[in-house]
Amino acid sequence: SRSALRDLAKRQSKARDKIDEMNEAIKKEQVLAFTFLFDELSRGMDEVATSLKKRRTGALVQALQNDVLANLRLAVKTLDDEMKVRQRAQENADREQQEQEEQDENQQQQKQPLVSAAAELVLVRNMQAQLNGQTREIAERIDGSRENGGLDPVDELLVKRLLAKQNKIKELFEQILEQQQRPPAAPETDSEDGSEGEED
Repeated sequence: SRSALRDLAKRQSKARDKIDEMNEAIKKEQVLAFTFLFDELSRGMDEVATSLKKRRTGALVQALQNDVLANLRLAVKTLDDEMKVRQRAQENADREQQEQEEQDENQQQQKQPLVSAAAELVLVRNMQAQLNGQTREIAERIDGSRENGGLDPVDELLVKRLLAKQNKIKELFEQILEQQQRPPAAPETDSEDGSEGEED
């Protein structure tokens, strides 16, 4: 019904707003892969919400919704795996009680990144695997469409979207590698000149 579609569109819009809030925090940390994924989520949710408001529920809208759900699962899984890795690392660190005080101070000064570089690369790999699966699925449908006399316009549009996403993932991977090859920034220290306290 119309009211059900409007309600669903509102929920989609609210979910998109939450994604945008999370994305702003991630962008500040220069987490490239997650920024890309959350941008994809935001655009997809916006498209679905707009379509639902116009009472469009066809094959294209369903495909967009499935893509949103797949991206959400991917983000949740990657973040969950990252939390497990950090938890294991923390447990190992807690068992080592013979650290020097200088090491403790250095660890406190170093800000832990929101998402590790390894998690970034894992996410890119998983996005590529997801894209490969979507490509295989649509290729099978296209083969069936040709046998039945024509290419489905929705599949044709989805192919263009997949090609564009493939190019973006390739660029993203190159950007992450370039980012990781940069030398780490020096830790911030108080700029106090020891000579200030010296008097003749």
